[in-house]
Amino acid sequence: MKKILLSLVFALPLSFFAQDIEAGLVGNWLMNDEDEMLDQSGVGLDGYISSGAFTEDRFGVEDEAIVFDGTFDYAVIPGEDAYDEITTVEDATFSISLWHQTGEVIPGLNPLICKYGHSGCGDADRQWGVLIGAGEGIRFYYSSTPDNLNYRSISTLEVVAQEPNTWHHIVATYDGSVDTNDGKDRVQIYYNSVLQDDTLNFTIGELGDLISDAAAPIGLMSYVSTEEESCGDFNAVGALDDVRFYDRVITPAEVHLLFDGTVGIEENAFASSISINPNVITDGMLNLMTDKAYSDLRVEVLSMTGTLMQRNELSQLNGAMSLPLNNLAAGAYLVRIASQDGGVAVKRVIVK
Repeated sequence: MKKILLSLVFALPLSFFAQDIEAGLVGNWLMNDEDEMLDQSGVGLDGYISSGAFTEDRFGVEDEAIVFDGTFDYAVIPGEDAYDEITTVEDATFSISLWHQTGEVIPGLNPLICKYGHSGCGDADRQWGVLIGAGEGIRFYYSSTPDNLNYRSISTLEVVAQEPNTWHHIVATYDGSVDTNDGKDRVQIYYNSVLQDDTLNFTIGELGDLISDAAAPIGLMSYVSTEEESCGDFNAVGALDDVRFYDRVITPAEVHLLFDGTVGIEENAFASSISINPNVITDGMLNLMTDKAYSDLRVEVLSMTGTLMQRNELSQLNGAMSLPLNNLAAGAYLVRIASQDGGVAVKRVIVK
């Protein structure tokens, strides 16, 4: 079985090929058929997959996303070592980005990534969570006490991310320094790169300055008992891919970069005027297209860890051009085009 890469992103030193959106990698979990989530960042924050299956990711590559069937499937990221220290400080700021493929039916509450223990076992332990509510769209919870006495829930006004068997991009950002509208304005929710209008649909207790502490399952919104049994009925249905976590509020431009599959130094006229396609390459040819004339371009193909795999120097690019890929193994790569005046366009592609 192939391995699954599930990455969460925090702020550490900038990488050379993506100086904006890749603000630094602290966790890079590789899921494999041993049910492990091996952290490739060197920090050592390994998690595990309790249960679940593997499916195609949004690019159509087999076994590159995890899928849950709604019957107590979940994965675990070691929250006490990773994002507890980010989300539980006063006036915390953070962002969650993920891709979700819905199933045939969306349950009443479909948990995507939650540090949120439901009270089905007689205890409560709520921190924050990103969910989809049937007939209501995307929901974001946050709690300032783990006993359910002080928490807020924000939902999109529009019914979004409901189309069955479809990949949707979801981003939620949180800024704990914002107290307006009883805490609603702390949260922004994006659906397919579009900022959504939202509402404060639950207000319990006082608006606190801190988010409480809790466990961190993916695909589950309930406790797991000491006998490894579920203490609640809220289990995920559908697939997850490319889950990212930042220690800051990412910008609308960065949300757009995550949605359209490009990462780069900036979203400028150069990047928007050159098309790199297709997303999934099956014939060994990389196609470039532009509506402007460029000279002296450098086209590089990089591994996802930044290793240079191929370089082409183009004296002229005007219209369409195809470049052969030099026998690259199947997998994910970054294509980076740089001009002499500093313009950069970068896109993630899959080679099959």
